[in-house]
Amino acid sequence: HSYRGPLAAGRRASTAAAEELRLGRTYVARVLERNNQRAELVVDISGTRAVVSLSEAARYNPSGLSAEAFVAEGARVHVSLLRLATEEDDVSEARLELGPEAAAVVIDPRTRDVLAIVGGYDDGAGFNRALQAVRQPGSTFKPLVYGLGIQSRRYTPATLVIDAPAVYDQWQPQNFETWRHQGPIRLRDALAGSVNVVAVRVIEELEPSAVVAFAARLGITTELDPSVALALGASGVRPIEMTNAYATFAAGGRWADARIVTRIEGPSGDVALPPREDARDVMTPAEAYVLTSMLTSVIESGTATRARALRRPAAGKTGTSNDACDAWFIGYTPRVVTGVWVGFDDRRPIGRNETGGRAALPIWLEIMQAAHSGPPLDFAMPSGVVTAIIDPASGLLAYPGQEGARDEVFLEGTVPTEQARRPDVAAPDAYLLEQFGGSP
Repeated sequence: HSYRGPLAAGRRASTAAAEELRLGRTYVARVLERNNQRAELVVDISGTRAVVSLSEAARYNPSGLSAEAFVAEGARVHVSLLRLATEEDDVSEARLELGPEAAAVVIDPRTRDVLAIVGGYDDGAGFNRALQAVRQPGSTFKPLVYGLGIQSRRYTPATLVIDAPAVYDQWQPQNFETWRHQGPIRLRDALAGSVNVVAVRVIEELEPSAVVAFAARLGITTELDPSVALALGASGVRPIEMTNAYATFAAGGRWADARIVTRIEGPSGDVALPPREDARDVMTPAEAYVLTSMLTSVIESGTATRARALRRPAAGKTGTSNDACDAWFIGYTPRVVTGVWVGFDDRRPIGRNETGGRAALPIWLEIMQAAHSGPPLDFAMPSGVVTAIIDPASGLLAYPGQEGARDEVFLEGTVPTEQARRPDVAAPDAYLLEQFGGSP
């Protein structure tokens, strides 16, 4: 996406109107001067001159280009302010913000110990996006909707939901492939393919306020808008909250707060344990297992097939917010849960064709490969889960000898009781139409 030099003039957006500048905020600046000897740029930010050091911008200048070779005079570049001018020094300091930031959280689902945190590209103190950034989760929020659906017993992985255009208070949700709708589709396949329309239909039936309450039990503390758009991740969340919610799925439905500090030792040798909120059961192990089983299909055949390179049983979900301003992938094995977010601090799009599966998943994969060793471990099926052979077209029980039938998991008591119709058997409604002279 041309976030690295050389940068030509005229390729960036025009500068903003004059405003009160603030430290840490990203602005569009115009390059005024280039100094090869000092490896510096002088830029104009809404009428304020600022110096940018190229020695601090190796990320965007991996070839070590000189200032003049790196950027053309008059080019527009994104910068953030490090220091404002004073009476003694009338030039401010800024740094380039050409490329996106990223955050990652790695959690042990058994202990909820945070194994690793990445809060941004810089390795110094500052804004920790993993803990502090509130960003739209996109489709990584859908498992929270479907988790409540499974828990309510109104839905199973085999439930058919209509994927067809619908309008909600003048808002029409679109699938990623806006030209394509599949009609009736099983919930498992809808999650694997991240079908937006189906998620909206499910949250409408469950009621958004119930999903908000369910998310709160999963540890989401940011305020969520109780609208049907919540199914598509329209409300902002923090990466650590979302990752820990997925850790609850991996832990069999039991929530506990993520723990960064495990113990505090005083100078006299006294040891204190940081206070922790009481753990709670949000889902039964059976409910969590059924949802995890659905999330494995995202990796096996859905939007996250790149994650199969982990070569271990894994479950997860991609997420992309509006205009690709946020790219997510959150996934887990029985041992480790990792959430990754990629985006710009000023919420501009990260680039054409960027998605969670393209921008965030490769980072997740690299982390998870480093986090695992030894033989693969599968997700253990708890009591309360049963398997049945179903017809993939109708979601009903397969008829004896049916070709293409599939195994599916269900909570006890939710297995379909009706059997799929053989292709050589006429439908009852078609028979009635013939008897009364109607047309099918």
